[in-house]
Amino acid sequence: MMYKTLRDCVNRGALVFVAAALGVAGCQAWPESYPAGIDRIVVREKVRDARAQRVDGRPGLRVDSAAVSYLDAAIAAEDLDTARRDALAFVQQASDLAQRTAMNEIMRLDEDAVVRVQRRYFPDQQGLTREELIDAYAAQSQTSAAEVRRQVEEAAGLDELRRSLADVRDGIEDPVKYRGKSGRILMWLPFYLPSKMAAEQVQKNGPGCPVFLGGFERADVYQSSDESPSALARYAPVFVVERRADVNYDPRVDQIGEVSAEDSDHIVVGTDRPVVYAYSRHVLVSGQEHEQLVYTAWFPEHPEISEHDPMAGHIDGITVRLTLDHQSRPAIIETIANCGCFHGLYPTRRLEEAAAAEFGPPAGDASYALEREAGRQLNAHIPALLDVDGADSGPTVYVAAGWHSIVHVTFAGDESEDASTVRYTLRPYTDLELLPTPGGGYTSMFYDNGLVRHAQRPEGVFFTPLGMLSAGQPRQRETQLIYWDQYDFDDPGLLSRLLNLPSSF
Repeated sequence: MMYKTLRDCVNRGALVFVAAALGVAGCQAWPESYPAGIDRIVVREKVRDARAQRVDGRPGLRVDSAAVSYLDAAIAAEDLDTARRDALAFVQQASDLAQRTAMNEIMRLDEDAVVRVQRRYFPDQQGLTREELIDAYAAQSQTSAAEVRRQVEEAAGLDELRRSLADVRDGIEDPVKYRGKSGRILMWLPFYLPSKMAAEQVQKNGPGCPVFLGGFERADVYQSSDESPSALARYAPVFVVERRADVNYDPRVDQIGEVSAEDSDHIVVGTDRPVVYAYSRHVLVSGQEHEQLVYTAWFPEHPEISEHDPMAGHIDGITVRLTLDHQSRPAIIETIANCGCFHGLYPTRRLEEAAAAEFGPPAGDASYALEREAGRQLNAHIPALLDVDGADSGPTVYVAAGWHSIVHVTFAGDESEDASTVRYTLRPYTDLELLPTPGGGYTSMFYDNGLVRHAQRPEGVFFTPLGMLSAGQPRQRETQLIYWDQYDFDDPGLLSRLLNLPSSF
């Protein structure tokens, strides 16, 4: 066939190219298996859960940092029994996480996406409910998880087990929190040095929030109403939130509240019902299993403390993490703002004494034997030691008004001269990842990159040249980086990187 003109030829070539591109896109949009199809469509619809990493070719497994710690321990183990034990713990955690996150993602799909899934994968079963789609995902995706479990259980030797686990490890996708960093640095390269100098100045001078001088003149004291025997309820913190009369903003923004969705894209914190969102996890620290109890509180906003305050923005929050020692006693408390700023470590005096006995007195400029020299990275910030002997309840956490910075932690609180006590409800953190909307659907507090919806700060622009993603914006668990992105808050190895942990830990 001859084309009349060059333009006809180009146009025909363009049509062929577009058709081919659409064909490829169609193939990518609809994988053969239903579990793989769901994984693809939740990415396209931007409802995927940022905290869970997928494993290539194994839709029945998704991982977070805790699960990966067991996988890495199994690969590094020197005997088959230990490797098999840690590998089975990994498979169980990864399988459970796949089911939970897939359920939330399916519930967050809009009706049009659900209909498209049904027509593609269940053409003879129109009208399936979301719950039935979730059950179908669970049934079909478990095949890949069961195959990995079988390989672990039937491995004849350590080398065979390591090979099968290495295949799984190689298939884990990169975490969302690290994506795009190099691109942001390259795009903003001319501003890298000024941004770095600004960050160093902030680090040198500290956050600038008020210094805690032994108490608040006035405060609201938030205590948990949960009296269940669980460790989460037993060690639930008391939050002492400073209440000031001389503020230039609505004082309600200094109250802990309940997170809700006005629609699929707009999240608010209402202070009529105080809620603290919590979860526990088991991680391997220096090869030993420890339980961590994590508590997150939210405020309606970070107010404008001064004119053009770069930290001001919609929704603010804080996190308290309590790590128990091998005897299930409080050992270390960590505190951060939910954006990842202002990480603080509060070890117990008992742990410091054990570190001094094992490693000797503090080295160099360190104040504590627990402090590990970090080389070119930032050292851990240890404001104080905690006296917890005989403690059978949680810590008291002091929060500055306006800044919402945690300025002090103790197990023997002296709240304030004028304090009003409020009971808060302890709720699962998963509630934040599946919020009902007034229209009958569901959404997440977080975008698919982990950032809280519409909560960006002006300071995010200042530090983008360092590769940081929207600095100052609160974010989801498993996406929080600390110390200017030098460390991962959810890394189970964080404590052993920052501290000289004694063997008795």
